[in-house]
Amino acid sequence: TGSHANRYTSIPSISIPSFGKPSSTSIAPETPLVEALAPAIIPVQSEKLINISSETQAQVTSIIVTEQKNGVPAGSIKNIYFTETQESVSLPLDTNRFLAFEGIQLHDTLKRSLDKQLMVGFLGETSGQTTPFIILKISDYDSAVAGMLDGEPGLPKLFDTVFGTEIGGTATVKFKDIIVLEKNARLLETVSGTKMVYSFSDKNTIIITGSRLALETLLSLATTK
Repeated sequence: TGSHANRYTSIPSISIPSFGKPSSTSIAPETPLVEALAPAIIPVQSEKLINISSETQAQVTSIIVTEQKNGVPAGSIKNIYFTETQESVSLPLDTNRFLAFEGIQLHDTLKRSLDKQLMVGFLGETSGQTTPFIILKISDYDSAVAGMLDGEPGLPKLFDTVFGTEIGGTATVKFKDIIVLEKNARLLETVSGTKMVYSFSDKNTIIITGSRLALETLLSLATTK
């Protein structure tokens, strides 16, 4: 499944005879049947399908960077959906396969707690900014918390690799505690502004994004889903 939001199927015309009266033809109105978007952790308004079987890691990053430059309307979310062709069948990437393809090494404690489902995407902010985010599903909350804290120095590389950012060029990677929507969060901020912020929306979900306002929006969506 990929991005099929713009495909429409029209219901064929149906001829209905009128008994005892001159025959007439009734045409059913065209009703757009929009195919569902690819499964995502939170609701999305658009998506971009990337099949890694025909792309290198650098090419995938280039595609994602272009998607960010193209922008996302304020208040909407675009899902970057990854698949891989195996034996002529297109299958969605799970978290470990995605990380392996991207060449990303997360902290071992965090990696062991990761579930199969992840989400990569962009949020359109009211400021006009298109903010990247990654949502990870986890199976062991305590291990994930420890893994995120211990692995904070490596988190910038996650964004740099996937989104083409340059957070890793920061001299020191030092997160600080903040509260976002009554939830504990961790913020990496430099003299040029916020670079990365993350929080757990629940015991099974980690949200990592590029601004505090984006985190508020994503937490609200993930919490109410």
